[in-house]
Amino acid sequence: MSLDFENSPKNKKNSDRIFERRNLIVFLSIIESKKLWIEKKL
Repeated sequence: MSLDFENSPKNKKNSDRIFERRNLIVFLSIIESKKLWIEKKL
C-alpha cells in the first residue's frame, strides 16, 4: 500500500464515513444509557 493510496480522495471519503458511523454508534449508545438512567430515576 503506497502513500498515494492513503492520500487519495476516495480513501479519505471512506475513512470519513467510517468515522461518522463510529460517532453515530457512540452517540446512540449514550442516548440509550441516558434513557436507562432516567427510567431508573423515575
